[in-house]
Amino acid sequence: MKTIDILQDVEQLTGVKKSVLTKIANACNFAIIDNVIENKLADDWELKLNIGIGNILLSVNNDELTYYFEPSSALENGLIKSINDNDNPLERQLLNNINKHIYKTYKDMLE
Repeated sequence: MKTIDILQDVEQLTGVKKSVLTKIANACNFAIIDNVIENKLADDWELKLNIGIGNILLSVNNDELTYYFEPSSALENGLIKSINDNDNPLERQLLNNINKHIYKTYKDMLE
């Protein structure tokens, strides 16, 4: 199984530094843990966390943690389209960005 560094891909796509994205991911970890603890104190052992790309469903039974990822409809539809059509939205976005830079450079040269 290949391991993919999503933060690296997001950095390349958005220009936001990986170190900033890592800080955000760490803050998300703290927020998730805090919500789990708060639910535990309320004696609620099931939790649904919206993480932007879908939901993480957490449950604790007999001191055993189980979790399940439920993708958002946008992610699920994108995955299905990519699998069925060999469509790569990241590649398409990067090509669009390159084209915009080339066009801007060319336009600037003409002025």
